[in-house]
Amino acid sequence: MIDLPIAAASARIAAPNQAHLPELQSVWSASQDHDQLAGRPHDGWWSVANWATAIRLLTRNDAIIGFVALEYTPGAEAAEARLGLLPRDRKPAFARRLVDVAIDLARVVGAPRLRLYAPAAATWATTPAHSLGFRVIRTQHLMVRTVDAGPEAPVLVSGMHIRALRADEDTALLAALNRAWSGTWNFRPITAAALANDLRWHRAGMLGAIVEGADTHIVGTVHALFDPGHQNPDGGPYAWISNLTIDSALRGRGLGRALLLAGVAHLHQQGATSIALGVDGGNTAALQLYRSVGFTSISIVNIWELPLDRRA
Repeated sequence: MIDLPIAAASARIAAPNQAHLPELQSVWSASQDHDQLAGRPHDGWWSVANWATAIRLLTRNDAIIGFVALEYTPGAEAAEARLGLLPRDRKPAFARRLVDVAIDLARVVGAPRLRLYAPAAATWATTPAHSLGFRVIRTQHLMVRTVDAGPEAPVLVSGMHIRALRADEDTALLAALNRAWSGTWNFRPITAAALANDLRWHRAGMLGAIVEGADTHIVGTVHALFDPGHQNPDGGPYAWISNLTIDSALRGRGLGRALLLAGVAHLHQQGATSIALGVDGGNTAALQLYRSVGFTSISIVNIWELPLDRRA
């Protein structure tokens, strides 16, 4: 049994019930706003309760001050965890207790390793994690390009043309996306339902690279999402680049730059004053491409990993 400081002992760990969920989401939002305000989604922080497969609350005087949320599918290579702690309650003992609970939960479900996703500013969580053996294995960047970066000349690639994808191409689009993403770090197949949801309000911005003479052969994609009713991290209208993919056999020919600039041009035509995107920091080619056309990182999430001894 671990001897806990008095501060930690004054708080309790409990499983949530339905009545706790609004307060849980409020704590998650407050914690994230403090650590990663630049990365706040345009419609608010996503539902941690809907994401997690296990949650434990840290309470004091019957109020939620923090939590551990864990997501794990049996057979997956790792469990993923998010921690939240109200800024006013960020005592080292509370943070350490949350990390300990995350490890315990991951062991209980039989995960071979635990990954903790934490904004770079969340040292309250990563300091105890580091002391327990977690190491950074990956980073995720939020990048923004403003209209001040100027227009970029379109790029033409021999044997290809870029056009909006048609409504009857959803099946081919889904296959192209999963074909391109397959083998990338932490790949999880995109489902038809998830794709349909992405396209529901943003179909016009889904562009594809098509092989000339084979009008249904999609070899690259870019999704340019625009919604003037919401905001980018810098306050401009919401404009986002997503799913920039190229078939592996065609990489290195400039097709990625051509698709990216086509997406940027589409968003500028809609009235975007800035464009945002997220990228895996381990994808150095993508990072270099985005930086070369004026995107800069404004927020970073580090992914920390701990191998687990299931016998512990």
